[in-house]
Amino acid sequence: MATTYQRPDGRWCGQIIIEKANGQKERKTVYGDTRRAVEQQISLLDADQQKGIIANDGKTTFATFANKWLEQNINIRPSTRRRYESLLRLHINPEIGPILLSRLHADHLAELYAKKSKRLAPRTILHIHRLIHKIMEVAIKRDLIVQNPARKVDKPDVEDPEIFPLTKEQAQAFLEEARKSPLYALFVLALTTGMRQGELLGLRWRDVDLKNGLISIKHTLDRHTLELGPVKSKQSRRTIALSHLALEALKEHKATQSKERRAAKEWNDLDYVFAASNGTAIRVENLVRRHYQPLLVKAEIPIRSFHNLRHTCATLLLIHKNTHPKIVSQLLGHSSIKVTIDLYSHLTPDSLGSVAQSMDSMFVEESSAPYKHRRLTVA
Repeated sequence: MATTYQRPDGRWCGQIIIEKANGQKERKTVYGDTRRAVEQQISLLDADQQKGIIANDGKTTFATFANKWLEQNINIRPSTRRRYESLLRLHINPEIGPILLSRLHADHLAELYAKKSKRLAPRTILHIHRLIHKIMEVAIKRDLIVQNPARKVDKPDVEDPEIFPLTKEQAQAFLEEARKSPLYALFVLALTTGMRQGELLGLRWRDVDLKNGLISIKHTLDRHTLELGPVKSKQSRRTIALSHLALEALKEHKATQSKERRAAKEWNDLDYVFAASNGTAIRVENLVRRHYQPLLVKAEIPIRSFHNLRHTCATLLLIHKNTHPKIVSQLLGHSSIKVTIDLYSHLTPDSLGSVAQSMDSMFVEESSAPYKHRRLTVA
């Protein structure tokens, strides 16, 4: 509520009550030579409060609030926390950290994105945008501001990363070579269940039901701390039915591991299904460099990331087995079926060839077909 009045000296005075973030109210006083001038100042103060510009105590900077939010948030996965800390420390706080939270505008963010885009990948800029947006949404919930400036800035355009799943023949060749590996069961699970790398390395025997052929995905292994943490999302916590191939591979792996445990001079009984020679968790770097990549070379498959085994599982089910996307989404633990469709709505070269052959079968008699389609492979 605002009031205006004229003082004995002829000048005009106006007062407005401002509610601060802590709930306390503060009286703001303005002066002017005319009543109209005072009313304009009052209107500006009222508009600022409605926009959230003076909703807090005016002393909290973006960096102070962001760092405190990250420190107090106990629901962030360790890997996500490290990424947030890195983005804030290296890219965000040096640029907009000193700005008062109440004075941060869309122009500041647009300038930040433009500057960082000169040397950072678009996806990193997108991560920066999403983090700032998340932080400002928390500020709104805490009544520090009313509007989120990140909503007024266009998020960076990012192309979906190209994925390189194995063809059916490549997958078969890879598993054939993997038979000689002590981690054969791990690679079978990767290809037949689509489990994430951290889920595989964090799998424990207590979560494996060999009798009923089931696996419960409850944890993921942090690649930096080698500690078990929560899975990526609520949907990632799931139960998977094992194929006969995977079940037999796990039974054989358990028998072999039991022999190694008895023969080992030192064994840490941490219950890992896939463990190092002393029973501890396997490091991601060792899995990839000592086991996965050498198998690709032996199978004469171009080097690609371990995550492409997960993509391979999905594409084989969707393209070659015509499995419904909802089933694949549940198997992979995606947050929604939309994620699955967006990732794999493309057609692999193999499937393009099969589509062309299907069209021939509908419109051209086989005997009169002038040529046969050559099988295409993913490079």
